Amino acid sequence: MAPGLRELIAHGRANPGKLSYATLGAGQIPYWGVVLFNSMAGLQAVEVQYKGPGDAMLDIIAGRVDYFVAPVVTALGSKDKARVLGVTAQTRSDMLPDVPTIAEAGLPAYDMPAWRSIMGPAGMSADLVQVLNRGIVRAVESPDMRERFAKAGSVAMSSTPEALRKRYEHWMEVFGRIASEAKLQPQ
Repeated sequence: MAPGLRELIAHGRANPGKLSYATLGAGQIPYWGVVLFNSMAGLQAVEVQYKGPGDAMLDIIAGRVDYFVAPVVTALGSKDKARVLGVTAQTRSDMLPDVPTIAEAGLPAYDMPAWRSIMGPAGMSADLVQVLNRGIVRAVESPDMRERFAKAGSVAMSSTPEALRKRYEHWMEVFGRIASEAKLQPQ
């Protein structure tokens, strides 16, 4: 385990309820990322909610909050003032190649990739969905868009509407399991 992450986990286990973590509120990927991390690491910590990642990072830098699952670009912008302990996806970030994944750093089953999707209203015609999907795939696979995604700390990936539906179904199951294991109550 990376020394920073190992130290954080050991300290948290030895001092239940003494660590605090920043979130941007329930339901967002960073929230699920930290809930999964706490559950897998066996940590009991105090949640502190923020309106945005910048405010959370200011308190991380000032030492008022102990840890935060932040977007890569937020981590990059603060890497000289805050210690980046791990990447939440199963693969290292091209923008932070020296930072191990949390799985590499000692929680091998940990995986919480950030991703985005484009949605439309329920009942949209299948023909329109296919037309839009073809345009979106063309755009996402263009060199310009890939470069823009990379600069934002993301990897441009396209899929089919069916694959996206299956991905959502999978992650809803994962989030349900995480919520159950962490004994989260509906808000």
